[in-house]
Amino acid sequence: MDQPDSPEGPERPVPPAIQDEPPAAPAKPPRHIPWVTIVLAVANVAVFAWQLSAGAHAMQPTPQWMLEHGGNFGASTLDGEQWRLFTSMFLHYGVLHLVMNMIGLLDGGRHVERMYGRAGFLALYLVAGLAGSFATSLRSNVVSAGASGAIFGVFGAFAAFLVLHRKRLDKEEVAKQSRGLLVFLAYNIYFGVTAQGIDLVAHAGGLAAGFLAGLALEIGTHQDQSSVRRSLVVAVVGVGLVLGGAMLASPPTNAIADLGKVEAVVLERWNKAVAEIQAGTMADDAAADVIEKELLPPWRKARLAYEKDGDGRGNEKIYPLMVTYLTAREDGWAMIAQGLRAKDEALTKRGLERFAEGDAVIAQLKATPK
Repeated sequence: MDQPDSPEGPERPVPPAIQDEPPAAPAKPPRHIPWVTIVLAVANVAVFAWQLSAGAHAMQPTPQWMLEHGGNFGASTLDGEQWRLFTSMFLHYGVLHLVMNMIGLLDGGRHVERMYGRAGFLALYLVAGLAGSFATSLRSNVVSAGASGAIFGVFGAFAAFLVLHRKRLDKEEVAKQSRGLLVFLAYNIYFGVTAQGIDLVAHAGGLAAGFLAGLALEIGTHQDQSSVRRSLVVAVVGVGLVLGGAMLASPPTNAIADLGKVEAVVLERWNKAVAEIQAGTMADDAAADVIEKELLPPWRKARLAYEKDGDGRGNEKIYPLMVTYLTAREDGWAMIAQGLRAKDEALTKRGLERFAEGDAVIAQLKATPK
């Protein structure tokens, strides 16, 4: 016998489609956009565009051009021009140098910026770049430029994060980033050995500074990125240490820098002596004494040092012209002194003509492409 229907009516089966609700998909983490990395890359490219507009060679600008436009040259940087530590971070020795550095920056920066946060990443990039510049400024015959010191610092900070928080990172991501690091290191070692103005000392300095900055930013932290306050402290302390070292360090001995100082003093004394001779207030023997005792010794010493060490500016056309200029001045002074002592006007005249040959060489130097 059939059972009567319930007052509510016959039971209806629940459609299978709504019997069991599927579990909600986990929310995707917000996409991280490495804005600091992007801005730094754009800044480097913009500066390179400015280099080209200012007359730099696209493939291989000369160290002389770099020096005149903000390159890092120890004899100048550590002698009151510490601003070169910063400006040289954005200059590059040609398009290949720029492209490879930007690949390293974009590849490493996007990961490291996510690890440390934007403020932390900017702090370590700045400190590492300045430290790399300072390291290379301690050398004498190098005009350095490039972002690779700062980029090595980025990879140094990556290593510091591995030391402190390896368990936070995905093994596959670590392996991929490590491969990118090895490629970047291999390229920069090769480029540093074969190209002028690329100094491996800057790479080592940046790498070490980036590692230390990374430790300072993350030691004692847990899951959160470096705080803005800690990032600011690391930046201020790091920049302060680098600038303090740059102000206290003695400029490296460099033939071209020393020559410039000697030239200014010696030519000023020569012009003063000429004025006194023309005014009749300096006798011939006294003028010869000035030449032989005050002009020739420091000039000859500077010339010999230049011939031995060169000037570090990498322009093969400048070096022989400079030697010719220095020799013409020296020979001219020697002949003038001999002519004055011997009362030999012809010899004195030949000495003046030989000295004037130096002026012609100066004109050639100014016309030499840099």
